[in-house]
Amino acid sequence: MTQSPVSDPMTAEAFLAWAPTQPERYELVDGVPVLMTGARVKHDRVLGALFFRLYGATRGTHCETFTDDIGVRTSPTSIFRPDLLIDCGKPEGDAMIAAEPVAVIEVLSPSTSLFDSMRKSIAYKSVASIKAILLVDPDAPRAILIERAKGDIWREDLLVGADAEIRLPRVEVTLRLGDLYA
Repeated sequence: MTQSPVSDPMTAEAFLAWAPTQPERYELVDGVPVLMTGARVKHDRVLGALFFRLYGATRGTHCETFTDDIGVRTSPTSIFRPDLLIDCGKPEGDAMIAAEPVAVIEVLSPSTSLFDSMRKSIAYKSVASIKAILLVDPDAPRAILIERAKGDIWREDLLVGADAEIRLPRVEVTLRLGDLYA
């Protein structure tokens, strides 16, 4: 993580006013703006394949697929920007925050994989509408699907191999893991 460009903690509202004025992209972590890092080619290829498939699956439904331009508010002082998210709410045209995120997807990077798989996953679980968190390895067909079950119990499935299938709840989509690495 890099040094914050502001000295005082921010609320989510203050961050949403401040962030569009910055040349770089930030997330808000416990009131502190944190600069987002760039991605490697492998990361972006997997991300592109995921977006293509999820966008196609949600097009024409009441849900939409968004990139990391749209954030997820996890607390009054935290806004995270997952690599992809599926929103089944009705965000306004100029919204910067998902209205009803149901699935968040993080393609892991060496510099942020621990933060994404631990801190962000815990924060995403606090959002009542989120039903699935998908953590994808950009280097090999491997992913962890974390799903909310009845009674707010979370179940984790390790998916390994090209033939493993990802099924996202609330969205009629099944993805073959190997298709993301073609």
